[in-house]
Amino acid sequence: MSAMPIAPVENYIRSQDYLVYSSHFWGEQEIKDFSKLSLDDCIEGIHAFVQRVKKETDREIVGLGVSLGGALFIEYAKKYKDLDYIISIGTPFKLKNRKLISIGLFLGSYVKYVRPTSVDFEILGSSKMVVNFFEGKFMEHFEKVTTPILFLHSKKDNITYFNVVHKNIAKFVNTKTQLVVFENKDHVINYDAEAILSTILKYLRP
Repeated sequence: MSAMPIAPVENYIRSQDYLVYSSHFWGEQEIKDFSKLSLDDCIEGIHAFVQRVKKETDREIVGLGVSLGGALFIEYAKKYKDLDYIISIGTPFKLKNRKLISIGLFLGSYVKYVRPTSVDFEILGSSKMVVNFFEGKFMEHFEKVTTPILFLHSKKDNITYFNVVHKNIAKFVNTKTQLVVFENKDHVINYDAEAILSTILKYLRP
């Protein structure tokens, strides 16, 4: 739930002389009790983060998110129109292994008491909220989005179903969308920074 997993992608893009800002899903506010974190908090935290970035640069602002990160940027764009583009990797339109996820959430609620000082396990307490978001609010009102979106998705995605991607992208009727399909990558495109950046640049600078 932090910006750390995508750090190699961030570092590579920065090495190519692009400005990069990273944030937690909930923005930059301090969270002491993740059980009280709401999706509205995340959206408003992202808004504050984007506004700070806008004050520091006059360049185009691209929101790049993986899985939940991409979904949150899309949800954000239903309300706010201040991003120039969104890049959504492994968009979770439909989760695989839903029963296993439910079991994991149930066990996670006990594991966090074994290691109560672990931030990861504190955040796990919010996982049910995240899954409910994927299956509920996120899937509504795609027509409100006007920010152009580049979707990157793998046919080998082991977390979300690839076969529902095209029909859900078609629901974005009020914005420009494009889908790039990877044949032999996983849910996060293996965090292949070079492939991700080259794909983004072809989209932004055709």
